[in-house]
Amino acid sequence: DLRLDEWSRRRGYSAAQFAPDALARGKSATVSVVLPCREVAGTIGPILDALAPLEEAGLSDELLVVDAGSRDGTAAVARDRGARVAQEDELLPEMGRCRGKGDAMWRALSATPGDVVGFLAADT
Repeated sequence: DLRLDEWSRRRGYSAAQFAPDALARGKSATVSVVLPCREVAGTIGPILDALAPLEEAGLSDELLVVDAGSRDGTAAVARDRGARVAQEDELLPEMGRCRGKGDAMWRALSATPGDVVGFLAADT
């Protein structure tokens, strides 16, 4: 069906259209990437390394790691990779102790200035 081919052609995209430098030129908002985490020293480093090119290209403006008091060195690994680290219980302390990942994500909004905030898992 030629109509389907035409529809696909007009609505299809090429990866080249989404090159980091091209996307950065069209960016009009600040972007913060938040990684809520607990005891993920083994995975947080490679994740932050994978995100570094986005920051270098100007696509993300901030990497914020919200740590849940990890004792395995998670916060130190994140800081060594250039991420800003906040402890979840120190964000909005008037709300009491943080009550899980969703609460940590909500509290992270108080610590980041991004117009757009993306949350990523830090354990896989």
